[in-house]
Amino acid sequence: MERPTLYQILHFGASAAIVSLVILVYFRWLRVNPTTVGFTFLLVILMISTVWGLRYAIFTAVLATLGYNYFFLPPLYGFGIADPQNWIALFAFLFTAVVASELSERARREAQQSDQRRSEVERLYTFTQQLLESDNVYGLLNSIPKYVVESFGVDSAAMFVEGKETYFYDAASQSLFPTEQLKAIMRPFTRNPGSNRQSGGNRHRARSHCRKVDARRGGAGKRPASFSSARFRDP
Repeated sequence: MERPTLYQILHFGASAAIVSLVILVYFRWLRVNPTTVGFTFLLVILMISTVWGLRYAIFTAVLATLGYNYFFLPPLYGFGIADPQNWIALFAFLFTAVVASELSERARREAQQSDQRRSEVERLYTFTQQLLESDNVYGLLNSIPKYVVESFGVDSAAMFVEGKETYFYDAASQSLFPTEQLKAIMRPFTRNPGSNRQSGGNRHRARSHCRKVDARRGGAGKRPASFSSARFRDP
C-alpha cells in the first residue's frame, strides 16, 4: 500500500474515532442538551479542517450529522426526526459545518502560500548577499553553484558560461551534469551568431537562464538538481 493512501485512511479513521468519542462522552457520561453537542461537533470539525484539510472535515461533518440525529434528536436510535424544527436544526448544522470547514481550509492554504513566499524571499536575499560578498569575478563564478545549492535547497547545481565554453560545478554536480548534457540544455538559449550585430554599440550585455533538471536516481523526497547558464558578451 502506498504511503499517501495509508495516510488518508489513517486520517479518515481518526476522524471517525473522534466523532465516536464525542458521542460516547455525551451519550454515556455527560448529559447535556443537543445544542451543546452540536457546538462540540462544530469545534471538532473546524480543528480537523485546520489541521488535516477540507476532505476530512466534510467526512467528519457527515458522520457527526448522522450521529447527532441518531443519538441526540428524538426519536432516539433512528434517523427519523419527530419535530420539523429539528430538521431545520440538523441541516443548519451540516451547512454551517461545511461552510466553516471551507473557510478554515482557505485560511490554511493562504497561510501556507504566505510562508512559501516568505521562504522564497529569504532564499533570494541570502543568495544575493552571498553574491555581493565576492570581489573576484572568477571566484564568484566558481562559487555560484555552491551558493545555489545552499540557498535554494537543491541537491546540486552547475553553470555554463557561453562564449567561454567554461563549466562551473558544486562539489556534487560533476557526475550529474556531463558536458554534453549541459550543451544540450544550453542549445535552445543560444543566439544566432549574427545577433551580435544588433546589440548596438560596445555596451556590455549579459543574460542568464535557469532551468531545473531532474537528476535524481530513484531517491524519493529529494529535490531535483539545478542548472544555470550565464551569457556574457565582450565589449
